[in-house]
Amino acid sequence: MIPVTNQLNLTIAEQDIRAKIAQYGRITFAEFMELALYHPTDGYYTNGGAIGAAGDYYTSPAAHPVFGAMIAIQLQQMWEALGHPERFYVIETGSGTGRLAADLMNYLPSLESDFVETLRYVTIERSFNAPPNALAIDHIFALGIPINDIVGCLISNELIDAFPVHRFLIDEGKPRELYVTENGGNIVEEPGEPSTPALKARLDRLSLPLPNGFRGEVNLGISPWIQEVSKALMCGFILTIDYGHLEYELYSSERGRGTMQTFYNHVQSDCIYKRIGHQDITCQVDFSSVIYAGEQFQIKSLDLITQSEYLQKLGIGMWIRELRKTSLSQSDLYSNLMAMRQLIEPAGLGNFKVLIQEKNTGIDSLQQILPDLDTIDLGSPPLLSLEHVPLLEGRYPHTVWKPENSIGF
Repeated sequence: MIPVTNQLNLTIAEQDIRAKIAQYGRITFAEFMELALYHPTDGYYTNGGAIGAAGDYYTSPAAHPVFGAMIAIQLQQMWEALGHPERFYVIETGSGTGRLAADLMNYLPSLESDFVETLRYVTIERSFNAPPNALAIDHIFALGIPINDIVGCLISNELIDAFPVHRFLIDEGKPRELYVTENGGNIVEEPGEPSTPALKARLDRLSLPLPNGFRGEVNLGISPWIQEVSKALMCGFILTIDYGHLEYELYSSERGRGTMQTFYNHVQSDCIYKRIGHQDITCQVDFSSVIYAGEQFQIKSLDLITQSEYLQKLGIGMWIRELRKTSLSQSDLYSNLMAMRQLIEPAGLGNFKVLIQEKNTGIDSLQQILPDLDTIDLGSPPLLSLEHVPLLEGRYPHTVWKPENSIGF
């Protein structure tokens, strides 16, 4: 057994976790993570999470409204590629604060009116505490995706990294599952036989052997989620944005201790068993599993690229250059430039991955649904508002940026 921590002041989520351990002797890490994040009254996301300036971390939509505007441009290209369908649904799963939806919808009037009139935006969030917005958006509170046979695009941004995962340890060439239990008042981890053959089946599909002592995670929620996505989508695209890797990188020796991490008050750590219910718990996404699951449900992958590459293909460089021509004050100019560049910074959000998939569209490559940057007129970029994270105020040391030394453009 490996002692991890000893909590004196227990949250309701931790009390229920300990009660479940007392009842069953031990629980899988997936069960622990499910309660820590989604406990009915005291889970991290049930309490609304803590995204943005006053929270524990920030996302691309919170950094700058250009992110939502770029996605709007992509959606119009998808609509055009499908032959201008009369109704184009955008389903955002795990919409959280609604920042992406708000910025996207705010930019829509800048696009072709026919597309705007056909678009119907639906957010799906499992927590009733997710704040709605006043825009023309339909909100669904549900655990799954209660939608069938739409034409359009399903979007997720930093959703899969919060799926509960199983943890494992390679011992004498065989996978052992790491369970969560209690010993002497401490929450501890205990190896045992896998709780489900699906864990071993995922590791058996790996194209590389794992050495003894290797620790990692397996996300068994990916395949059921993709199955729901496929059921919801009759014809269209899936846009998945998250941080992670293909399996040859995810299960490499440099990640031999796993990729689990926590976020609390903008500080990243691996103290998983502290502040249970009050800190975020995530791990890097296994994009090989997302691609493989898609293939099982008639979903084809068009490309997997970094967010930096993706946004540059959509024209963010044009907006950065356009921003320099505005009459903004130096402070406002630097604030917007810094936030926009953070979206494509290789050491930051720009290293996130974007997986573009399609179903029944006849589209063969990402290039077919990208704008022609030689002819498109993007106009002026949207600017930061009070709802976005103030990166220039020095609160985020991991985003230090100097205009004269930043990448490109």
